[in-house]
Amino acid sequence: VKMDFDNLLAEKKYNPQSAEWESVQYKDIAILTRDRKQWTQLTHDFQVAEIPFETYQGSGFFQSREVQDIYYLLKAVSDPGDDFALIASLRSPFIGVSDAGLFYLSRCKGGNYSERLLRMSAYLHGAKIEDCFREEFSDFLKTKNIHLEILQDDCDAIKWAAELLPRWHLSAHRGEYSLLLNEIIETLNIKAVLQSDEFGKQKIANLNKLIQFTYDYEKKSSGRIIDFLDIFLGLMQGTLKEGEATLYLEGGDQVKILTIHGAKGLEFPVVILPFLEKGFQIDEDFYYMKNRGLFFKTRSKSKTGAFVANYFSWMHKFQTIAEEKRLLYVATTRARDHLFFIAASGIHRETEKCYLGFLLNALQIDPTEKHPAENVLKEKFGFEVIRHRVNAFSKIPILSKATMQPVQDDEGLPGWEWNVDELLKYSKKLKPQIEAGEYSVTQLMIFQEDPERYIHYHYFKNGVIYPPNLIEEYSDESGGLWWGTLVHKALENFHKRSESEDGIFVQKLMSQYRIPGDETQAMKAGLLELLNRFRRTKTGQYLLLCQQESEVRIEKKFASGRLLGIVDRVFRNENGVWEVLDFKTNRISKTDLPSLVKKYNTQISYYALLLASLFPQQEIYPVRMCFLSIDEEYQREFKPQEISEIDSRADTTIRKIQMVEEEFFDIYLLNTQIH
Repeated sequence: VKMDFDNLLAEKKYNPQSAEWESVQYKDIAILTRDRKQWTQLTHDFQVAEIPFETYQGSGFFQSREVQDIYYLLKAVSDPGDDFALIASLRSPFIGVSDAGLFYLSRCKGGNYSERLLRMSAYLHGAKIEDCFREEFSDFLKTKNIHLEILQDDCDAIKWAAELLPRWHLSAHRGEYSLLLNEIIETLNIKAVLQSDEFGKQKIANLNKLIQFTYDYEKKSSGRIIDFLDIFLGLMQGTLKEGEATLYLEGGDQVKILTIHGAKGLEFPVVILPFLEKGFQIDEDFYYMKNRGLFFKTRSKSKTGAFVANYFSWMHKFQTIAEEKRLLYVATTRARDHLFFIAASGIHRETEKCYLGFLLNALQIDPTEKHPAENVLKEKFGFEVIRHRVNAFSKIPILSKATMQPVQDDEGLPGWEWNVDELLKYSKKLKPQIEAGEYSVTQLMIFQEDPERYIHYHYFKNGVIYPPNLIEEYSDESGGLWWGTLVHKALENFHKRSESEDGIFVQKLMSQYRIPGDETQAMKAGLLELLNRFRRTKTGQYLLLCQQESEVRIEKKFASGRLLGIVDRVFRNENGVWEVLDFKTNRISKTDLPSLVKKYNTQISYYALLLASLFPQQEIYPVRMCFLSIDEEYQREFKPQEISEIDSRADTTIRKIQMVEEEFFDIYLLNTQIH
C-alpha cells in the first residue's frame, strides 16, 4: 500500500489554471466506502504503512468523547434552557459534578436546570434550604432531621459553574465564539484534564483540531454560534447535507476516508473505491414503500409465494439496485484526475448484489469468472489491472523446512503455513519508534546549543517527571516550571478582563494547579504584583486596545520535517505590521540581559520565520521579547533575505537532529542488548 501511494505521489500533472506542473499530495486522495464497516481495517493498515489519514463522519474525530463534551458545553452556554446539554456538561470531566450532586440539583426549585443551578449555588453560599429546594424535599429533610452532605468537589464545581455559565452566555451571542471556546478551555483547564488521560496525546490533538475548525468556520462562514452548533451537531451525527462538508474537508496533508454519502457535492483529484466485491443486502424481513405501505414477510406453503409478497419483494429489489447504482455513480463522479477501483478477484458474487458485479456487467465481462480477461479491460476500455498478493511474512527469510510448509489457499494459489514455535527462535526485538517529523522551536534552540543536552532534555526530560498540567517548555527558564506556567496563563487573556478581576482569576489558577498551601500566598502576591506592573507598561497598555491573538500555534513545513511554535502573542503594532511577542519569566537582574538575549537569538529568529509563514506579504518581521522580572524588552526586526537564510538553517538543523536521533537510538539499542 505504501509503495503504491509513493508511486502515485511521484506523478505530476499539468494544471492549466495555474500553468504549473503539480504533484499529487496525500490531501488530494479520498477513499470512499458504502458504509463504515471496513474503516477499522482501513485505518489500521494506514497506521502500519505510516500514511497520514483522517476519517470523516465516522467513529472518528467528531465522535470522540472529548469533542462531544465540548459541544455540550457550548450548547449549554448558548442555550441555558437545554437541560440535557447542561447536565452533560456538569457531568463531564471538565466540571465533574458527581451523580449525587446531580441528584441534589434535580431537587432544587426552578423551571429548568439553569435556574436550579443558581438556586443550588445560593444554598451553598448560605441561603436557606426552603428557599432553594422544592417544598417536598426540604420538608422531607426537616422531618427526618437529615443534613445534606454534599461533597466539597461538588460544592466547588457547582459554585464555579453557576458563576461562569451565565457570563459565558452573554459572550456567546456577541460573535467570535472561537474566543469563547478558547476562554472555556483555559478557564476549565481542559488541556490538563485531557493530558492526564491514558490517551491524552490523541485527545489533545483532537482538541487542537477542534479549535482550528471553530476558528476556520467562524471566519469563512457564519458568525452566529447557533449556526456553528447546527453544523457541529451534524458532523457529530454524520448527517451533513450535501455540500456542507466542504469547509471541514479543507484540512492538512492527509488522506481522507469518508462514506459516499458524505462525499456528495465534493470533488477530489484522486478517488479510490475499495471493497467493490462486498455485497449489499436486498432481502429484508419487511418492506416499506412510501406510497404503498408496510409489508411483513410471512411463511407461505405456496412455491411461488403470495402475489403481494412477490410484488413488495420485487419493488424493493428494484429500488435497492437503483439506489446502489446511483451511489456508485456519485462515487465515480467525485474523481477529477484519477479513479481507482479495488476489489478481491476470484470471489463469486451475484451481478446485482455488489458494485464489482455492476462494473463487470457494464463492461460485458462475466462476473462469475475467477480472473476476468485483463487484456479486454485494457485494450477495449483502457483500464489497467494491477494484481497484488499480500504476504504478511514476505520479509522473513525461509529458514528451514521446519519453519513453514507450502500449502494452497481457497483459490488454489500458493501460500505458507507457519510453525510459530519454530519461527520465534529467529525473532528479534524491534527498534523503538522515534517520533520524528515535528520539532518545536525550543527543541531546535537546545539542539544548536548542545546536541547531547537535547537528547537528555527532550527524550529523558533530564530525569524529571513533570505534572501533566505544566508546560515543560518553561522548565528551561530560570524562573522555574511552576512560575513560568502560572505567569503565562495569567497573561494569556489579561486584556479580556478588568484589573479588578485579576485577584479572582489568580485565585482560580492556584486552585486549578493545586499549588501547595505554604506557597500559595507568595505566588499569588507575586502574580498580582507582576500583572499590576505589566498593565502599566507601554506594551501592556497597547495590548489592551490592539488587534491580537494569544497562544498562536504556527507550523512551517520543510522537506525534512515540520517546525512548530506556539507563540505567546501575535499582535498588530502601531505601524500596522504583525509582530510576535514572547514573555520571559526568568528572574534576573539587568546585568544578565545581554547574555540572555544572546541565548534567545536563535529562538527569536525561528519565531520570525514562523511569523513570515503567516504573513508573507510583510516587508519586515518584528519579534519582541519581554523580560517580565525587570520590565525590559528586546526587539529585533528581520528582512525577507534574512528569513530565507533562517529557513535554510532550520531545515539543516532538523536534518542534523534526525541524524543524531537515529545514531543515538541505534547505539542505545545495541547497549541494551549487550547488557
